[in-house]
Amino acid sequence: MAGPPFVARWLLEHAIEPAAAEAIAGDLAEAYQLRIARGEAGTRARLWYWREALVAILWQWRGAPRVGESAAGRRTMSDTLFTEVRQTLRALRRAPGFSLGAIVPIALALALATSVFAVVHAVLIRPLPYPRPDRIVHIGEHDAGDRVGTIGYATTVDFREKARSFESFVAIRGWNPTLTSPATLRLSGMRVGAGYFSMLGVRPALGRDFTPDEDTPSTRYVVILSDGLWRRQFGADPNVINQTIAFGDTPFRVVGVLPASFEPVISSEFYTAAEIWSPLGYALDGDSSCRSCRHLHAVASLVPGLTPERAQDELRAMRAALAKEHPRDYGSDQVSVERISDRIAEPMRRPLAVLMAAVLLVLAIAGANAASLMIARAADLEHEHALRAALGASTGQLIRQRGIEALLLAATAGALGLAGGSLLTSWLLAQAPSTLPRADHIGVNGSVVAFVAAAVAVLTAMIALLPALQGFARPVQAAWARARSTDSRGLVRAREALIVADVAIALTLAIGAGVMIRSLDRLLAVDPGFVAADVHTVGLSLVGPRWATDPPVLAFQRDLETRMRAIPGVQSAAIASQVPLGGNYDRRGGYLEERNTQRAEDGIEFERYSISPDYLKVMGIPLLRGRGLSDADRPETTPVMLISDSAARQYWPGQDPIGKR
Repeated sequence: MAGPPFVARWLLEHAIEPAAAEAIAGDLAEAYQLRIARGEAGTRARLWYWREALVAILWQWRGAPRVGESAAGRRTMSDTLFTEVRQTLRALRRAPGFSLGAIVPIALALALATSVFAVVHAVLIRPLPYPRPDRIVHIGEHDAGDRVGTIGYATTVDFREKARSFESFVAIRGWNPTLTSPATLRLSGMRVGAGYFSMLGVRPALGRDFTPDEDTPSTRYVVILSDGLWRRQFGADPNVINQTIAFGDTPFRVVGVLPASFEPVISSEFYTAAEIWSPLGYALDGDSSCRSCRHLHAVASLVPGLTPERAQDELRAMRAALAKEHPRDYGSDQVSVERISDRIAEPMRRPLAVLMAAVLLVLAIAGANAASLMIARAADLEHEHALRAALGASTGQLIRQRGIEALLLAATAGALGLAGGSLLTSWLLAQAPSTLPRADHIGVNGSVVAFVAAAVAVLTAMIALLPALQGFARPVQAAWARARSTDSRGLVRAREALIVADVAIALTLAIGAGVMIRSLDRLLAVDPGFVAADVHTVGLSLVGPRWATDPPVLAFQRDLETRMRAIPGVQSAAIASQVPLGGNYDRRGGYLEERNTQRAEDGIEFERYSISPDYLKVMGIPLLRGRGLSDADRPETTPVMLISDSAARQYWPGQDPIGKR
């Protein structure tokens, strides 16, 4: 017949006086065997034994009246505990070297762990602010190397009407309008299919949502504002609903204002954080609605109980059928379905996990260091403990005092670490890249405080438990004998074990740091093909009837470049439709002249930059062969273009690309 849990019996026998432990252990073992004999499940019986053993240990440590005894007795226990805390504080003040040696490393490690956990919680743990975040997925067509995952409008219509895996399905795109009335302001926004906000479970705080009738090319001129834009530009006017605002010479009507709690995490992932929304307003016969015009993203809500993998299988089967029906419009790309939460967190998951593991190891080293100091201190106080035991102090009282000491050390370090972590988190946010997802939620909050509290609890146990069990859970005679020796064998073994653990963890961290430094050095050595140092950018948008044709736009751009070059300190200036790694995309499709079969599999796709002649000079991009653009390359002359070295090697391997079309 199985006996009581070994760890519980060992703890009971070593945590309290031997005589009491022997009597309690015998009673509990007899009761445990009786429960087993009556047919009680082994797991339930072991849990009962654990509970009773811990209760017995606690009562022995307290040395206080049990339930039903006088309130005066309970106050005595409280007074005793308060007295022990004061005595422990005085003892720590008398040993400043020991106190600082234990507190400072833990506080520094906790500050680092707090700041990293704040980032991990906001990016990886905190759920998206929607009622059903696990059912919101992104759908896109892309190959293995294209994470953007855009899709054509006609394809989204087929998926929305025929797929059975989704409760709702909408297409979205970025939108950067320039507000011209009642103020002049360039905004970040989105154009979304009707049902976008209802799919997310969001209702406007003022006004209403878009209606399906407004999601057409002729009726799409309505907008919903973010709470921040409404307060900043419209003075939180509740009468803003049905007011008309203008983007260029196009009027739009305000139909809603979103609640302040709404987070535009989806727009932040694909574009920039949106503060204004308008209906998508596409039709199947529109210029941008072709199947091969892949510039939209699709977001959908899964049917309850369905996984993204099953939805992906359905869409891939549908796309294969569409490719047979429209062979010129579909290549070898595949459809992917992934949760929005996974898509947002995935790029940061591995680096943040590695970083969190590293700081936890540092915290473990700090805790092991404090435990080593506590063991050394226990050896120094061996004579005092033996004397107190001889005068009647119980083992529980001695262990409790060491526990209070460990708790005070860990709690002080925790408070300092929390304060330092808050400052470090603010500094990290100031240095973080703009692409860090959900950065506005990074900070010291309730979850971060709970993490620090849990770390303090673990550190307290780590600092106090091993020295207590090694140094104090012995009879008085053994304690007195150890006090007269230089050191106890148990304490020596404990310190040796902690030293080995310290060295092992430190070696692991050193190896990991070396690998990371080597990887970072290699990354910094990669030549991106351009020079970003001292290059500054500014965005502009020309709206209104004055800029409806190309000649005034070109004249303005040339004049702007001339004025920018005249600014003191400016070496060169250029205009471009986008900059490398700027987050914009202008993908175009075409065919090579020598194999222009008009078949989808023979088509090529490339990223297009529209630039003025000095762009290469500003960006420090070398010209490998041929010539650059010049002012002589005008709209009325033969169209010319530059291609990248990788495009030349891909499309004309082993050939001279100059002169190709």
